[in-house]
Amino acid sequence: GHTIPPHPYGEGKAAALRDHARQTGVDLRDAILYSDNFSDAASFALVGRGVVINPGPPMARLARERGWTIARW
Repeated sequence: GHTIPPHPYGEGKAAALRDHARQTGVDLRDAILYSDNFSDAASFALVGRGVVINPGPPMARLARERGWTIARW
């Protein structure tokens, strides 16, 4: 097997989200993204609300700068 581009990581995941939204008519401004990974920063920038789960220091700093919710469990 092999991965069909775009690879769903980093900007590839953001591209997949944009494509899915376009194909389904979803307005990403109404979407919520949950993640714990710094590589999802491009995807967070596309959605109306980002929730960062248990972030490490770099992701916590980015979340604070961009106004994303931080959840710690």
